[in-house]
Amino acid sequence: MEDARAVKEQAEAELKAQISGKDKDLAAKDVEIAELKRRLQ
Repeated sequence: MEDARAVKEQAEAELKAQISGKDKDLAAKDVEIAELKRRLQ
């Protein structure tokens, strides 16, 4: 049973890492969009 728990925890850790990576990508895109809007003004 320990192996199954370890596999589950590993999968959850990888999922959290993917989600935080996506959040960073979105934040960078928001900054980029704000900059482009500012240039259009």
